[in-house]
Amino acid sequence: MASTFPEDVVLDILQYLWVLHSTAWDSEFRQESHRRFFANYSLISSVWTAPAQRFVFRSAHLAWGQHLPSFELALKTGPRSGFLRQCIRVLDITISHSKLNVPLKKLDRLLRLAPSLIELRLRIGPELNTLFMKEKQEKRLRDAFQSLKPTLRALQ
Repeated sequence: MASTFPEDVVLDILQYLWVLHSTAWDSEFRQESHRRFFANYSLISSVWTAPAQRFVFRSAHLAWGQHLPSFELALKTGPRSGFLRQCIRVLDITISHSKLNVPLKKLDRLLRLAPSLIELRLRIGPELNTLFMKEKQEKRLRDAFQSLKPTLRALQ
């Protein structure tokens, strides 16, 4: 029965659920928690998959270096990789020289994977007391930021 809804109706339903979940005060419904609901909504039928994935990939948080390979794989390969890249609006990254966090040298690659980014949140690890980098790396990072210039509205 769910597959008989047109995609715009499904999108309206999901938008309502997003607002409902994101305005709830219970910890179960906080933004980082209610993403799992939208992952489940994407499994209802093929008509629900793409609209629900828009909400799942709306914001991405990369706190650990081990998150990086799966994040890059989802956005580089597969039939929906281009679609998913366009969905990311907020990217929250913890940068560090430690092997536990996302290395600074990979930041330019991550920025290129999210061309529609509106907000970038950079968290600096405690042992990273300087952001000095090699000349080539600095140029790549400048180019990545230049490509985001039309859409990026907030940098924290």
